[in-house]
Amino acid sequence: MQPTITEIILKLEDIHGMLGITLFDKASPADIDLFEQTMGIKLPQDLKTFYLFCNGFEQDEDMFRMIPLDEIIDNTLGEERSTYFSVQNGFHVAEYCIYCDNWELNLDKEDENKYTISHLSDNNTLTLTDSLPEFLNRFLNGGLFNGLYPWQSEIEQRTSGR
Repeated sequence: MQPTITEIILKLEDIHGMLGITLFDKASPADIDLFEQTMGIKLPQDLKTFYLFCNGFEQDEDMFRMIPLDEIIDNTLGEERSTYFSVQNGFHVAEYCIYCDNWELNLDKEDENKYTISHLSDNNTLTLTDSLPEFLNRFLNGGLFNGLYPWQSEIEQRTSGR
C-alpha cells in the first residue's frame, strides 16, 4: 500500500536529521497562489500539502534536492523553457548534482490532481510514478543510489520485457 502525503511528511519530519536532509522554510498559501498564477497551472493537492510543510529540501550526501517553488518559477521563465522541459505542461520537481539529473512533474490537463513524475536521462523520459508520496518514500528509504536509480532500472526492465 502506498503511503499518503501526510504519512510521508510525518516520516520526513521524524528522520530528516538522521538522513542529512535540510528542510527549506515552508511555502505560504500566498507563495503557492503566486506559483500557480505565474506558471498558469494548478498544483495537485499533495504537492500543495508538501510545499506548505517545506518549500523543498536538500540532502548534502547525495546532492539531491526537491526544488523550491520560487526556483521552479525562475527556471521556467525565459527562452530556455523549450529546451529545459520534455513536455509543455510540466516542470522539474527534483534534481541531483546541480541539475545534472532531473525529475519532472507532468500535469494532466484534464484533472489537476493527476500527474506523473518522470526521470529524464540520456534524452529519454521514463515515467516512474503518479504519486509524489511514492517518489519521496523511495528516496527516504534508499536515497538516490539505493532508492531512485534502482527503481528506474526496475521499471526499465519491466517495460522492456526482460
